[in-house]
Amino acid sequence: MEKELSSDCNDAALLNSLAIAYLMNPEANGYNKVDGLLKQAFTINPSVKTANNYAYQLICDNFEYQKGIDVLQPFVDLTPRSFMPYNLLGFAYLKIERYELANKYLSIAAKLTESKNLSICNNLAVSFSLRNLNKEACQLYTTILEKKPINETIYNKALASVELGCTDISSLIEQIHESASYMSSIDNIDLSVLYYLSNDYPSSYQCLMENCNFSLLDWKSLSFVLYRYNRAKFEELKQDAVCQRELWKEDLYDNVDDEGCGEVEVASLNNEIQELENLECCLECPPAVNAKELYHTLPIGCMLFDCKVCNNPFDD
Repeated sequence: MEKELSSDCNDAALLNSLAIAYLMNPEANGYNKVDGLLKQAFTINPSVKTANNYAYQLICDNFEYQKGIDVLQPFVDLTPRSFMPYNLLGFAYLKIERYELANKYLSIAAKLTESKNLSICNNLAVSFSLRNLNKEACQLYTTILEKKPINETIYNKALASVELGCTDISSLIEQIHESASYMSSIDNIDLSVLYYLSNDYPSSYQCLMENCNFSLLDWKSLSFVLYRYNRAKFEELKQDAVCQRELWKEDLYDNVDDEGCGEVEVASLNNEIQELENLECCLECPPAVNAKELYHTLPIGCMLFDCKVCNNPFDD
């Protein structure tokens, strides 16, 4: 393909095929060429296919969500027949917190796949949850789980149930806890937070102690549980966190240049140390948890036109 391209550098289909070949064959050592090849294909022949594939790389590999949206949106407005551009666009809008637009395009993608793609359905349900449409979200989570027990979806259903005012989510938590994939995508920290949200602090503590390795500052709800039931472990984690930041400061001091680079990072670490030392003052009452920050999206998989490994369509 490289040889062919050297004689015809304007063959968009060949540029696309070569980019995918490098993506799927890391041993070919051409991964750094993928972005340029897909962009070149799109520049030479702007179409649903080339826009989708270039946007896929921007969104799913480079995490340049808005840039990917800007590339893909005009071609989705042409109402392509494939579900892939809608799914990709909806996923990108979900990532930049444009939930109504995410819902719009993920709904179209779900209809075009007749709701067989469970990752689309899960992400669509998340878009409902993030718009406070938790009843609709729970219905969709239930439909997904009737087809396949997915821990992320079970977790999302538990969160949406709590947001609807249901605190009895123990059966959902147990379903995750007893699954073969427990501690992979959903772990004991996640379940501890679910118990915390349902006001079951003893169960939250028991789950937490399965693997008590978490950031006290990032999870103040769990800091509260640990402080309440195990002061010694709380103090141990707090001192470890302080010592770690002191070591990071020493590393920064060793590398600070004459222009004062690193001063901002040192100041930030000092603030964190101060926050850790005063953390008990924040734990007199149960800290609030924003459930909206906890929902799990699922990976959208390969959305590249003409990917033969994934047996995707050649074009729209």
